[in-house]
Amino acid sequence: MALRGLVYVSEARTEFGRPELLALEEHATRRNRERELTGYLWFDEGQFVQYVEGEAETVEALIRRIEDDPRHDVLHVLRDDELGERRFPDWSMQFLTRRSFHGLETLLADHIVFVESVRPQDVESHQTVWRIVDRVRDQQRRLAAQAG
Repeated sequence: MALRGLVYVSEARTEFGRPELLALEEHATRRNRERELTGYLWFDEGQFVQYVEGEAETVEALIRRIEDDPRHDVLHVLRDDELGERRFPDWSMQFLTRRSFHGLETLLADHIVFVESVRPQDVESHQTVWRIVDRVRDQQRRLAAQAG
């Protein structure tokens, strides 16, 4: 099974208040668990950043559905085809907020800036995006170790 990681940035077309975000989180978590997709979703000030990983065909089917979703416009999509193992095997869809992980605000804001600036042929910037995803993973592991 070929694994693929994918990051996208999108901009909301509709209002996403707390009830809408909770419903989205519940739906995404259930569907991703069924499809064996893992990753995270971050929303702030009308922008989403999602990292998703799983079987390549399943990831591609998901991004097609996301691109067709009228609630937001997908601005940038980056793919990592060299994924040897999952970065987030325990997160069927972790919804990140400013309160989720203290200290991630700047990291996730950088995430948006880097993804928005990447051109498909710019491999160096792609590596920067994947380093940010790995930093989110590392922060998640540190916080889990502190809690457990």
